[in-house]
Amino acid sequence: MKKILLILALISQYIFASLSDVTIHNHKFSIMTKSYDLEDTKGKYIKFYKDEQMLFRFTLKDSTGACSSKSLIDGHYEIDGNKITLYSFRNRRGKAYLAPYGVRVQVYEVLRSGQLKLHSARVYIEASKYKLDKDSGMRYLFVSPKNKTEKRELKEYISTIEEAYNGKFVFGKEKELLFKEVKEALQRKMTSTWKR
Repeated sequence: MKKILLILALISQYIFASLSDVTIHNHKFSIMTKSYDLEDTKGKYIKFYKDEQMLFRFTLKDSTGACSSKSLIDGHYEIDGNKITLYSFRNRRGKAYLAPYGVRVQVYEVLRSGQLKLHSARVYIEASKYKLDKDSGMRYLFVSPKNKTEKRELKEYISTIEEAYNGKFVFGKEKELLFKEVKEALQRKMTSTWKR
């Protein structure tokens, strides 16, 4: 009986899954959408396949943490011609001070051969709440570095974020445009959901 309950509990973690197909350059791709509801984590993600090979996984929605402190992700994807664009917004609510905040846009290109190539990726991420992280190079996103050591710390922070999020870190006007681009994409997502 315990084994049956355990199996049912494991199966119920993934309540909903759907599969859709898309053709790009005469190549068939599959998009599997899965929802999950675990103890303190709820969300939805897609897996993008060609044949039976998974090419990438992308989070559409995630809420992790207790009621008073949550790490949040809101994502959206769009397919236009042979380009697949992934938009993500990361946020924190309440006392989730160590959760990241920021945006990322990745553009993949489907080549005529059917291969998927990362065309571009831009990111702006604050790894934690600024007021609590005064020891890392992240602080120089808010205050200009004054000497070589501070410049090196900022460079190391940027390098760490670029590696973790697979994108080019952007500042200033580029950062503002990136936030605007993601906000507009998420508004399109919301509008298309309402129309269904």
